[in-house]
Amino acid sequence: MNVRDLETIGFRTLSIFVTVCQTLNLTQSAELLALPKSTVSKEVSRLEEHLNSRLLERSTRKVSLTEAGKLVYERAFQLVEEFRSLRQDVQSLETQVQGLLKLTAPPVLGEYLAGTLLADFMQQWPKITVALELSYSFDDLFAQGIDLGFRIGQIADDRLVARQIGSSSRILVASPEYLAQHPPVKEPQDLAEHNCLRFQYNPTDTDWVLTCGEHTCSVPVRGNFTAAI
Repeated sequence: MNVRDLETIGFRTLSIFVTVCQTLNLTQSAELLALPKSTVSKEVSRLEEHLNSRLLERSTRKVSLTEAGKLVYERAFQLVEEFRSLRQDVQSLETQVQGLLKLTAPPVLGEYLAGTLLADFMQQWPKITVALELSYSFDDLFAQGIDLGFRIGQIADDRLVARQIGSSSRILVASPEYLAQHPPVKEPQDLAEHNCLRFQYNPTDTDWVLTCGEHTCSVPVRGNFTAAI
């Protein structure tokens, strides 16, 4: 096989040839394709040169197909139609939202999403398959193939695009039994001497940011128990 055998025949050339075969008229073909008649003739000649075979018999009055032309037309017609079908399928994908959407959220928030927002979303986009993973983990979301993650706290991965969509509030509590056995907490800084509950997936976050009215302070805390809270 030489280099010439590896040359590509463009779909534009094949499409022009198919139109000529269907009309058997260069002038009419040029009008249908909105191309100059000379361009149509050159594309047919280019195809004949590439295949090293006469495909059309031309005269001043009519155009007819040779045996080789009939064979090429049958194959070219199938290729052109297949290409058009492929293009329509791709365009259909662009206009119809479909596919797998992988989400992750903390259990409580995920339960709320599944019963409210996701139910309405899937009714609006029935061709989308939603996979929801309930987790607090801040592990690599890229490695898990997650498309969208809902998380509470600060996002440390600079590859992620984060948007705040809401806020949550927490209050400080302690059991009467614990307070009876430990020094009283009279001000925020006293918490530094107490055994505090830590958030499991942010073990390096050693400060609690406390707010009372317009006043905010940061208190370093410690503790020997962590939980996904």
